Amino acid sequence: MHKNLTTILLLFTALSNVIQAQTQLQYNLKTGDSIHVHQKANQLITQDSDETTHEMTNILESTFVFTVKTVTDSSYILDFSYKHFKLESTSNLYGVMISVDTAAPIEESDMEGQIFKGLTKAKLKVEFLKSGDIISIRGTTRMINNMMEGVGIEDEFTKQIMIEEMKKEFGSKSLSDSFEQFTYIYPTKKVAIGDSWKNTYSGDIAAENTWVLTSTNPNISLIGSANITLHTEEDNYNMILEGIKKTNVSADKKSGFVKTMTVTSKTQGNAVSLQNNSVKIPTTINSNTTYKTKLYVQ
Repeated sequence: MHKNLTTILLLFTALSNVIQAQTQLQYNLKTGDSIHVHQKANQLITQDSDETTHEMTNILESTFVFTVKTVTDSSYILDFSYKHFKLESTSNLYGVMISVDTAAPIEESDMEGQIFKGLTKAKLKVEFLKSGDIISIRGTTRMINNMMEGVGIEDEFTKQIMIEEMKKEFGSKSLSDSFEQFTYIYPTKKVAIGDSWKNTYSGDIAAENTWVLTSTNPNISLIGSANITLHTEEDNYNMILEGIKKTNVSADKKSGFVKTMTVTSKTQGNAVSLQNNSVKIPTTINSNTTYKTKLYVQ
């Protein structure tokens, strides 16, 4: 009898430890909390055609802010705004293709500069679940109108073409897909260290992610891996690439918000010319993106 009682107590203790080790990973934010995010992305695109290698390098830096306005039982509604946007695109064949920095003076004749300057004058409403899955983004139409405001295009047909093109990058669906790669990292069930879960991202870059919880002390540490597909359709070409993505996350244990995130990816495939007999151009994209945040709580 004594031996049986000891066994039962040991099993009960072991079970209690397992239950205590499980954690509900989620965002825990309060109204008024403000999260300032700095993003930096480096992208190298390599295309080989007719014995010529074309290399394009894109360097993007941006600063944006989320401010919690409303907390519901299952979600958060936040104000979102860009504070700074910088993009430089260079080519080994054509030199500097794009150079924009909203922190620097922008000439009225600089169309690209005026477009991105308008990006920093808009405010969006973002709602996401406590897992980070984005429900909606509102205000993108007003933001795109702000981006067009300083361009000075009077021809309505030309303006509408540009607006439609900008919707591909800055419309509600596109921004939602983009933001989720930063926010949507948590499962809907409790997990313990070593457990894994899956979620998916859609859009031009589609990914099936597998996440693993590696630590909860002093921060939440996650490792993510994914098979990704990049599919874009433009007027002159279509591009279909496939590859892999690796993500490392360190998140604040109390708020659940990312403190640092590093995302590396490599995709390969073809860009298919629609104007040149569907010629396939072998294409490789290597990307490295980092996020660093500061959380200001109420």
